[in-house]
Amino acid sequence: MGNKTRPRVDSEDRELMRMIAIYGFVDMCFVYKFYKVGKKQETVERRILQLAQYGYLQIRRTYIPQDYTLDARTGYKAITLGKVGLQAMHVAGYPVTDYRDTLRNAAPYRVYHQVQVATVCECMKRNFNQSADSKFKITRILSEKESCLPKRTNQPDGIILLERKDRDLKGNIAIFIEVERSYASKDRIHSKLSSYATAFDENAYSRHLKIPIIAQRVLFISQTDMQIETIHKKIEQSPHAKEIEILTTKYTDVCERTLEEVYKQPVHNYTYRLLQNMNKHEKDNNVGKPEMSTT
Repeated sequence: MGNKTRPRVDSEDRELMRMIAIYGFVDMCFVYKFYKVGKKQETVERRILQLAQYGYLQIRRTYIPQDYTLDARTGYKAITLGKVGLQAMHVAGYPVTDYRDTLRNAAPYRVYHQVQVATVCECMKRNFNQSADSKFKITRILSEKESCLPKRTNQPDGIILLERKDRDLKGNIAIFIEVERSYASKDRIHSKLSSYATAFDENAYSRHLKIPIIAQRVLFISQTDMQIETIHKKIEQSPHAKEIEILTTKYTDVCERTLEEVYKQPVHNYTYRLLQNMNKHEKDNNVGKPEMSTT
């Protein structure tokens, strides 16, 4: 059982609720990774139960999906903001959506997908912003809802905005996140790329977000090598594959090796760092050019 004493919400509690407000859902793996880091898991679990008991969080205990649990004996817990947490975030000025009914009623894969998006984005943010070697920092992460262009069919799972740490390069680099949880159809991939090509050509995201975007790239993320290979084949079949910059990577690689050369260009099959210049397709010509083109 959770602590019966009403919790005094601290900065770490508020930061966790802020992240949940962005993504909708997290799970205990996410919590252990980003909340009260360094504390024992048992301590963290008690705190989560306490926050849930008093309405800051809402927990759904469901069946155990493959590759999503730390302990098969305890089951899988998905977490969203509770009534009190929603009110707290609203008062603090954060845009919030009530996902309590979704958590109760949605198919589990929908929840797991959002958890993956949350984990990818926060891992990338931590790895970029805490690295002394990275010249870039992530300044903003846009949710799926915030990323949707009016009157467009395509909707990224999220958008990551980066800037130069030294501010020598003015403007934002936008990475469009596409977490593929299964084997996407050829038509779906084609539709996505067509929509991105049109939006990029029209500078639609810069106008919609009212910020200068000087470079943009689509990142497809999937769980297994076979899924990545399938995505590659379908991207290659799209006439829009060469019109925009596209990279693919595995979920574990982008989370654990964000800054390394773990991103593959599906048409030419070369690997890059996330922000590496892709204008020249011969990999040897990219040596010494770690920054993506802004032209």
